[in-house]
Amino acid sequence: MNDIKAVVIGASIGGMDAFHSLLPKFKTDSYSLFVIQHISAGLVERFVNQLGRKCILDVEFGRDGAPVEAGKIYFPPGDNHMEVKIQDGAPVISLNKNPPVNFVRPSLDILMKSVAETFKEHSVGVVLTGIGKDGAEGMMSIKKSGGETIAQDEATSVVFSMPRSAIFTRCVNKVLPLDQIYEEIMACL
Repeated sequence: MNDIKAVVIGASIGGMDAFHSLLPKFKTDSYSLFVIQHISAGLVERFVNQLGRKCILDVEFGRDGAPVEAGKIYFPPGDNHMEVKIQDGAPVISLNKNPPVNFVRPSLDILMKSVAETFKEHSVGVVLTGIGKDGAEGMMSIKKSGGETIAQDEATSVVFSMPRSAIFTRCVNKVLPLDQIYEEIMACL
């Protein structure tokens, strides 16, 4: 497998604004980004299209079986779990409609666990603002694989329960305000 690096980021409530602020900052093609926004299937296409107009990197929906390319931001299509798996020695996108995890589909935990398994120490996990605990187990997987983990701080989160749940696992390397997260991701990569 080539040395693609992976960043996986997830959010729910407050995440749409956070992603509009964070994702346009990414510029180079030395890594791939995988993003989960808990949002209704009917709104996700409009949200991804808006981001695509703002971002330097290509923003697209992951397609089942498609090879992972550096320099792209991947979202799962509405109401699908997204994973990254190795096929013929290279990472590919895998989509499914398995039952919700943590009451959500797509699940950040599922995506993060697959990224940790596929990219190991070349992975960075980030949990942003949101309700619930999705991402906490995934962050543990990324940390155990040798990757780096970041959570948004309470002061800049609209709802702090997703970051708090990740922090409670004791696997988060840094807790930062939203406006410092991009720089920390770059430092990790």
